[in-house]
Amino acid sequence: MRARLWPGTEAMRAGIMQGAAQADIVLPSFDEEEATFGDATPQSVAARYHAAGAGLVVVKNGAGDILVSDQAEGSFNHSPEPVAEVIDTTAAGDSFDAAFLAAYLQGQGLRRAVVQGAELAGHVVQARGALVETG
Repeated sequence: MRARLWPGTEAMRAGIMQGAAQADIVLPSFDEEEATFGDATPQSVAARYHAAGAGLVVVKNGAGDILVSDQAEGSFNHSPEPVAEVIDTTAAGDSFDAAFLAAYLQGQGLRRAVVQGAELAGHVVQARGALVETG
């Protein structure tokens, strides 16, 4: 969310919710939502974004369960596979988002898309930095 780039917390909250009101898909991270909006659960995060107008909300939660909440298809949790060693979480969320969106927008379905996102994020956290070796 990069709080230091905003003039204040209220402006940041308002800007985020204004963006969510225009979005079909929102991919928040629970820890940031908890810190910024005071959400107590991933479900409360999803409910807030649905109320703003987003149809699909995928709440990432570090190594914890990922909440997928789709107003059309319902909700489910996905438990990511554990990784051998977390070295650096830089770009984990962005990597999840990229793989999730690529799979989902290619028609692979929500469940497959969330698996793809979690697998790439799991790969990224096992190396230092945002750019990691593939294959």
